Amino acid sequence: MRTQKLVITFSVLACALTLVSMSDAVVGGHLAHDECSLTRYPNLCAETLMELGSGNHNVDNVVALVNKTIFETNLPSSYFAEFRTEDAHLAHSVVAEKINPNFTLELSLNTNYCEELMSMSLKRLDQSLRALTSSPRRNYHDIQTWLSASLTFQQSCKDHVHAHTTVFSADNLLQKMFNKMDYLSQLGSNSLALVNMMSTTSNHKLNEKEQEFPHWVSTKGRKLLQGGTIKANAVVAQDGSGNYKTVSEAIEAASGASVAKGASMPDTATFS
Repeated sequence: MRTQKLVITFSVLACALTLVSMSDAVVGGHLAHDECSLTRYPNLCAETLMELGSGNHNVDNVVALVNKTIFETNLPSSYFAEFRTEDAHLAHSVVAEKINPNFTLELSLNTNYCEELMSMSLKRLDQSLRALTSSPRRNYHDIQTWLSASLTFQQSCKDHVHAHTTVFSADNLLQKMFNKMDYLSQLGSNSLALVNMMSTTSNHKLNEKEQEFPHWVSTKGRKLLQGGTIKANAVVAQDGSGNYKTVSEAIEAASGASVAKGASMPDTATFS
């Protein structure tokens, strides 16, 4: 009889723990979706936060997303190696050598260039993570800049692979590369969106209705917002309606040198 009571007690306790666990999961799911509602890729954002079991604070969630982006950014080296090996094999074919004797050399340079871009992207992500874990509010604008730069390098890598693809490239490898770059860009975009929502003060409910701009908007930023029509220095449009078709072309034109040697973005730019 006593044994029966113990069994029933343990069964009830197990059910209660299961219900609590399920309840926590549901609450966590709602919090993740609420936090990610204003990101560009809300479903991916919520799924990532739930997978990582991040906290309830905005900074914790950004740290989790940046960590995930860093982890995934370290993976493409295998894609580059596979891409280089397959294309190098095709490059030694009789047809390839007849069309372009320097094909192998060009392939190596192009692949190395893209790997360099990803290395620079990773560096900016690492800087963002360190700033987030030390003093996110003080480094708010730096974090925005570094995450934006990371996204730019990722997109430039994708543009570069596409621009230097040859008729000998394996379609399945290209698709894997594009998918990976898209995934990294989406993770980075979500991280940046959450950073943009971060408050720079301990009290997020400051009454800013009486102010034309929040106090954290710089003087330069206020002048830019009050300036009316803004004339962009560069317009990037894939349909050819702008000055450039890819981000990498705009960067190279703005810097006058290779991105790998240190690029600077135009003061203002329009993307479509």
